[in-house]
Amino acid sequence: MKGGFILVNKEQSITSSHLDSLIKRSGMFSRIGHLGTLDRLATGLMIIMVDDSTRCAKYFDESSKEYVITVRFGSTSNSLDYDQPLINTIDSDLRGKEVLIDKALDELKLRNTQIPPKYSAIKIDGRRYSDLSRESVEFTLKERKVRLLEVERLSDVSYLEGQSYVTLRCHVTKGFYVRSLARDL
Repeated sequence: MKGGFILVNKEQSITSSHLDSLIKRSGMFSRIGHLGTLDRLATGLMIIMVDDSTRCAKYFDESSKEYVITVRFGSTSNSLDYDQPLINTIDSDLRGKEVLIDKALDELKLRNTQIPPKYSAIKIDGRRYSDLSRESVEFTLKERKVRLLEVERLSDVSYLEGQSYVTLRCHVTKGFYVRSLARDL
């Protein structure tokens, strides 16, 4: 068997598919794939499969994932990404309200579905949500079966320029969007 796995620390602002194409352009491998897609703004471990190892994807397909995220309260954007223009901004001083955040997180753990972001790679009739959203096409976001398996608040609330922030560690099933978790929280 020719192939293997390449572990890459994905940097911010590079997409998972761009990372695949960079490795493929090296000319060393004929087939490339990755296990799990990280959003463009996410950093972290990308597991790249090369050549015959791409056949192994089915064995990892249902694997859970773990993320560390910082949630900003009091504003959002159309894509739920922090680098986009903010909308619906309000002052959100949540200092000293960690118990309320923990309670909300416990409630989110009880859910077994999630509405994904409208800017995502999920497809309707072969077209990505994100492409449809950019073209202002109306469509209905469909709930997906996913789970927040574990969540731990890693920080107390910090407050800066009218916005509150908290850092979380999340253990989630395949297909879970942490941007949607932040929106729902």
